[in-house]
Amino acid sequence: MNTTKTILFVYSMTGLLVGFSGLIYVARTGIVQTNTGVNFELDVIAAVMLGGTSVLGGKGTVIGSLLGAVLVGIIKNGMVLLNVPALSEGLVIGVLILISVMIDLIRARGESK
Repeated sequence: MNTTKTILFVYSMTGLLVGFSGLIYVARTGIVQTNTGVNFELDVIAAVMLGGTSVLGGKGTVIGSLLGAVLVGIIKNGMVLLNVPALSEGLVIGVLILISVMIDLIRARGESK
């Protein structure tokens, strides 16, 4: 497998998808701000962890990550509907990440015995 071509393809696809999602975001909101996307990384980490990807690496699926993203979206939407303060969203997502990491480490410890 030619790693140079693979890396070039992956970076090209990432750039294309980021540009496309940027266009969708601007079309949806109508504005561009310098702080757009701040704290999205926390949501992505939570989605991947809730989707079953191991912190230790080597395990995880795209479907699991997609389901984790849906779950994070449902949780965030539910907090808005329940009038939970916006600053508490980060706390809840952080707690979800911590719980997912603890479960993953406990599961890994059980498999190694």
